[in-house]
Amino acid sequence: MPLSFATIGAAAYDEQPADLRASVDRAATAAQAQVGAARQAHRGELRAAARHKVTITTSDKIDPALHKMLAAAAATAIAAWKRDAGP
Repeated sequence: MPLSFATIGAAAYDEQPADLRASVDRAATAAQAQVGAARQAHRGELRAAARHKVTITTSDKIDPALHKMLAAAAATAIAAWKRDAGP
């Protein structure tokens, strides 16, 4: 499921004009509603799959070669996030 998030420090938020804070708050509320709807849809898909006798499993064990491939694929995004998010 895609993730959508943004962070802003309380002091920086408080320094913004009231109309901008209201826009940020409306956008946050809309994003939360979209994520909630997507989560509900996903649960519905899982229930439908179960009704069709499809087995869905999860595991914390992963093939080392697959782990290496996924880590390499994510490396650029992780580096950018660390750079942009700071320590």
